[in-house]
Amino acid sequence: MVRLLNKKVRKVLKKKIDKKYEFQYLHFIKNKKINKNVILIESTHGRDFSGHVYYLTKYLSKNFKDFQLKIAIQNDKKDWIKNLLDVEVNWTNIELIEYNSKEYVYNLATAEFLINDTTFWSYFNKRPEQIYINIWHGTPLKCLGKAMEVDGFGNVQKNFMASNFLVVSNDYTKEKIVENYNLKNISSTNIVVAPSPRNSILFDNSKGSDVRNKIDVSNERIYFYMPTYRDVGTSVSFIEEILISFERELKDNERLFIKLHPFDAEKLSIDLNNFKKVMLFPENVETYEFLTAVDVLITDYSSIMYDFLCSGKKTVLFTYDKEEYYLNRGLYE
Repeated sequence: MVRLLNKKVRKVLKKKIDKKYEFQYLHFIKNKKINKNVILIESTHGRDFSGHVYYLTKYLSKNFKDFQLKIAIQNDKKDWIKNLLDVEVNWTNIELIEYNSKEYVYNLATAEFLINDTTFWSYFNKRPEQIYINIWHGTPLKCLGKAMEVDGFGNVQKNFMASNFLVVSNDYTKEKIVENYNLKNISSTNIVVAPSPRNSILFDNSKGSDVRNKIDVSNERIYFYMPTYRDVGTSVSFIEEILISFERELKDNERLFIKLHPFDAEKLSIDLNNFKKVMLFPENVETYEFLTAVDVLITDYSSIMYDFLCSGKKTVLFTYDKEEYYLNRGLYE
């Protein structure tokens, strides 16, 4: 019995040691003061930095020069962000910090302003002196919160309730979030319905030409295939069959760019460098900037379709697993 208990204790301690940043975070909360004019900006737990946070960062860096912007990003993404932002920002007031590092939890505990487009992890506890702005990442087509019956409900609800401002792009999104995370008559969060920062670029007619020059595509018709990541993973072999079909069927003046979830992309066994008409999404262009050069968006259950429809261009919904997806994931529409 004692041996069994010791084994369990060692297992718990190892888990806690692996997450030492949680202990560091608590230490900083108790012992460090709030740093005025510091903004911590995070997207999808440091895995990405496109959409709302990308355009907010560009705006803040140019118009709030007295503020220090701390961008939380996973270490292997730092070079990508530098390349992506490049000359678009004022680098004198931007610092990239490694996600879940000691520096990260220090800023999470001490930054005066916190901006996120998803959530902070469950160990996060906003201090009264901090201002937390959650700018939700999209209009929901897929079910949220209690409509999903999956893990994570509690932490998302906690983040919404901790936010000083929850910013959404339309009343529909506000309604779904309030309903599915039980916020009505409970949360004091100020829910703001405001224009979408990432959609403004879709109305910049000159940006499409700039993007085409950057990716070395002139007058070709551009298709952009952006399938949703399935909770159980996408059938990569099926994706490969699709890409081979596109390569065969596309005309000489047509190009297809594909952006897969990183978990799916790393499983591809075919080398797209050998293709002439099908190619991977370019890493030196932000997603919504790239959409300005796109003629046709091909997706399935992604909320990006709502955004792209604003441009008046064509959207194709390739829902080859519609019945199964509706059953397993659930959609509002």
